[in-house]
Amino acid sequence: GGVLKLAVPSAARRLDPAIHGANEEFIISQAIFNNLVRVDAKLNPQPELATDWKVSDDGKAWTFNLRRGVKFHHGREFTSKDVEFTINRLLNPQTASMGRSLFGLVQGIEAPGPYAIKFNLSAPYADFPMMFGAVYARILPFDAAADVSKMPIGTGPFKMKEFVPADHVTMVRHTEYWEKDAAGNQLPYVDEFRQVTIPEQAAQIAALTSGFIHILWEAPPTAVSTLKADPNVRILETSSPGYHEITIWQHQPPFSDPRVMTALKTSLDRDQLIKGALGGYGTPSNDNPISSISPFWVDTGMKKRDLAKAKQLMTDAGFGSGVDVELITTNERAGLVEFAVGVKEMTAPAGFRINIKTVPYDVYTARYNRKHPFNMQNWNGRPTIDESLYPYFHSKGSYKELYNYNNPEVDKLLDDGRKESDPAKRKEMYGRVQRILVDSGPVVIPYHRPYIMGLNKQVQGYEIHPIRWADVRKTWIS
Repeated sequence: GGVLKLAVPSAARRLDPAIHGANEEFIISQAIFNNLVRVDAKLNPQPELATDWKVSDDGKAWTFNLRRGVKFHHGREFTSKDVEFTINRLLNPQTASMGRSLFGLVQGIEAPGPYAIKFNLSAPYADFPMMFGAVYARILPFDAAADVSKMPIGTGPFKMKEFVPADHVTMVRHTEYWEKDAAGNQLPYVDEFRQVTIPEQAAQIAALTSGFIHILWEAPPTAVSTLKADPNVRILETSSPGYHEITIWQHQPPFSDPRVMTALKTSLDRDQLIKGALGGYGTPSNDNPISSISPFWVDTGMKKRDLAKAKQLMTDAGFGSGVDVELITTNERAGLVEFAVGVKEMTAPAGFRINIKTVPYDVYTARYNRKHPFNMQNWNGRPTIDESLYPYFHSKGSYKELYNYNNPEVDKLLDDGRKESDPAKRKEMYGRVQRILVDSGPVVIPYHRPYIMGLNKQVQGYEIHPIRWADVRKTWIS
């Protein structure tokens, strides 16, 4: 029983899982909806609305058996018709879902019965079951999806009660939720789950230490020592594929000259950026979006700061007198402003005059994300190698506007990699992609960062997830 309160730094704006894109929105949709497949904390697929699945001998047809007796919040039973509707909606270009490319190999969907669904693919797809655990693949009711952006209805553990933009979202226990714990107790445990928006880091810390909130979704790394000293606070930490990056459009000057991109990367002291932005909590990255916790990670070495080389590259590119660029960041993601300041100071001797523009996160997403040639991103990482690379770096990926990146060799490697079933061959293909991105890609990724969160010591049963998802089904308050 009771009310569980979780704090996030920014306001949720979109409630439709097909088009949402912020962590604050993922938390809400995870509470309201279910997926066919649940990706666990070890990044393995587990049954959720699907009880099991199998693939045909040629790897092109996947059949999922569905759970019986599951009720939507409006009372109707969940069936294969809801799955078919949800995925077709994702694939419809008019939906404009960022999850569309995850299901791009689907050629047809069949429903052999109310509790089975079959997907026919144009080619084998090794990670296909994991795609159903993606944040975009929450299952909607075919007969009650029209108002999903205002009053979402799912099969999840909580029902929407109140959505006050920029302040809070209140969800209440779904009394007919299908899932029980190992002892047979009905989930979820709490009566109400409330997500509150607290933009300022100092206010977040005060809310947690005073007991106003129970969970601080992401604790600022620079405040961890303060939180650890509080007897009423518990810190949870896990390795994560998440990272901060600078997103760069290479088709526009000055970065259309690859020497300028190399000069920028060569100007950075990655260890110092970790200290300044993350309080020392991080692992250096060689501009590789894949972290070392992935089985597909390859060692590409590590760039070292070389200002003489950076200056010479700028001179050779015709920018010996320097270049002015505007860098967009937000103060509602821990460490990004410090990251921006570090980059500004480190690259100045090489000739980069960086003007930092800091905006609230909702302004950032509305005006600058995928619309500005030089900005910062705060990535959770993704569970699979395909989902980590294809949507962003393939010329037909659903996030292609992020970088406007077009490399035919990368396209072919990503197309082949998602079809290949041999792990060794897949690693070779994805390793080649990583080396290309490290050498000439449109991103600056100086580090990967762990996921750190703060909990009031009354909170029990919460399991931290490396992708920063918040699952409160089994959470209770002592």
